Amino acid sequence: MLCSVISSGSYVVHLNCHVAPLYCVYRFLVISYFSFLLHLYVSFYQVAVNTVIQDEKKFLNHVIKSTNMKCLTPPSALDGECGYIAANLYAKSVFGEDALVNISIEKQVDGKLSGYIRIRSKTQGIALSLGDKITLKQKGGS
Repeated sequence: MLCSVISSGSYVVHLNCHVAPLYCVYRFLVISYFSFLLHLYVSFYQVAVNTVIQDEKKFLNHVIKSTNMKCLTPPSALDGECGYIAANLYAKSVFGEDALVNISIEKQVDGKLSGYIRIRSKTQGIALSLGDKITLKQKGGS
């Protein structure tokens, strides 16, 4: 697994080494748990979509890969070509901290994607770290 480094003063955190996707046999329990945590967590960080990627699904998969998160939205809900995607992502750090991400994007008339990526967590640290990671990686590069 590739590790991402985020430096904050004298502390260095390897974000992708400490965040892992959550896998659950009972998807409806995970979605209910996600909804519960979404209302419980107060740390909120929002990132505007700014990318050269012009396909909604490719952008979603790029964010999933870049953040090492699990997409809770069923694949059947992501099928089709409607020009809009809303998806929920979830991961848990090795420290037991949950990270919740909601991605809402739409394709504009000129082919560019617009929308927001909303991150929630119990503490501000992981929300800010994920937000910075997404901001750096969303252009579609490595």
